[in-house]
Amino acid sequence: RTYFHRFTLKSRKQVTHIVMDMNASYDVVMKEVFSNARLSIDRFHIIQQMTGAFNNQRIQTMEQLKKSDPQAQKDYRIKVTKRIAFGFRIFRHLRMRVLIQQNICEII
Repeated sequence: RTYFHRFTLKSRKQVTHIVMDMNASYDVVMKEVFSNARLSIDRFHIIQQMTGAFNNQRIQTMEQLKKSDPQAQKDYRIKVTKRIAFGFRIFRHLRMRVLIQQNICEII
């Protein structure tokens, strides 16, 4: 807060847009210091939150499958691993692809 107050009020009022991370304390300070600015969350943190949410849902699904049908859980794991393995299209990742496919064979 102190850092931003060293800029003149006129300069701070000219700021129209601020991109920041998802820290709630930044939101309060930015609204106070830059009253005319629109606040946006940067893409990285949005994607990070979405990825975390998808990952949590995936883990919950795996836990449910583990309890209800162990074979379905094994099949799901193989399917996900295959998707990851076939995602490697660049030659330098070929070794990783081969290793993942070997792991699939070991699971089966």
